[in-house]
Amino acid sequence: MGQSGNTIKTQFGKGKVAYIPAIEPSVNRPPTSSMTNRYWKLPVNYLEMVNAIKWAAGSDLSIDVQAPLTVTIELTEQKDKDKMMLHLINYNARKEELVKDINVSLRIPKGKQVKDLQLLSPDRDGNESLPFKVKDDRVDFKVPRLEVYDLVVVKL
Repeated sequence: MGQSGNTIKTQFGKGKVAYIPAIEPSVNRPPTSSMTNRYWKLPVNYLEMVNAIKWAAGSDLSIDVQAPLTVTIELTEQKDKDKMMLHLINYNARKEELVKDINVSLRIPKGKQVKDLQLLSPDRDGNESLPFKVKDDRVDFKVPRLEVYDLVVVKL
């Protein structure tokens, strides 16, 4: 511990680099222990990491998701099928707490337009079409509720 606040930020040409000397675990895992969910905790210096990423990326992050810290995301793209897929997982599911009204802003790939957004989840019956708004090169939408897992398919 003790490395927090020692992030080094520098610019090189048109790029930016941020170096964080250490990830500080909030729960130390003994070397002989398995990596179980007991150790799936945010590091002590997670905000330092987030700020370094935002600084290096400038205002050009491909996605912005407003959700509790118990929600994680993965964004993938199937270029050959003109689809983007946003996976959302709620790690607070054991408490059976729903996360409501997750705001998402997603950058649209150059030369593409959003045709449709579909919400799929094993936590509910059927697919749900999501309303969305396009402004400049971004599409904004809301995931109405997340139990454990949702998938948003963005058809381009």
